[in-house]
Amino acid sequence: SFDGLLSYRLAAAPLPPGERIALLFERAEHRLSRMGDRAGAFGDFKQILKINPEHVASIYKLAYGAVADKDLRTAAHWLERFLALVGSEDEERAAAARLDLAASYEAIGEPARAIEILRRAAGLRPTDPQPIERMSELYLGRGDVGNAVDALRDAEPRLPTARAQAALQLRVGEILRDVGHD
Repeated sequence: SFDGLLSYRLAAAPLPPGERIALLFERAEHRLSRMGDRAGAFGDFKQILKINPEHVASIYKLAYGAVADKDLRTAAHWLERFLALVGSEDEERAAAARLDLAASYEAIGEPARAIEILRRAAGLRPTDPQPIERMSELYLGRGDVGNAVDALRDAEPRLPTARAQAALQLRVGEILRDVGHD
């Protein structure tokens, strides 16, 4: 089997760190995608991090493995590490990771931390309405109508079209009517 071949290659002789990481990563990907061996794959990713603690691809895989497993404390840990390393190199994945990190903090009962992450996300991507819309949902969930509405109003200039801005104003009106009793 391919897994056996990679395992043999890893055990047969000492390898330079770069080659060892490449083989471990290939085996982890094979285990994850072809064999369904999540535990083995995540063990390989962790071995990679023992060799190179800043291996971004392994940290990313561990983060989203934890998200998929609904192990949200672990997901938050790995997402924090991913974001600390990736910076602005991969802005799309970093933006998604910030939203997932906020969702993880919210789910483990740390809404203030989630809001802090969303504020930071909104500051880093001034044209992206998602962090502010998500922050509004968090405030609503906490019964804080005023901050929820303020957050949505802050999102309005970020929206690309008049139609999207009008939809947001309708949402504000619905919140004030249904929740805020305005």
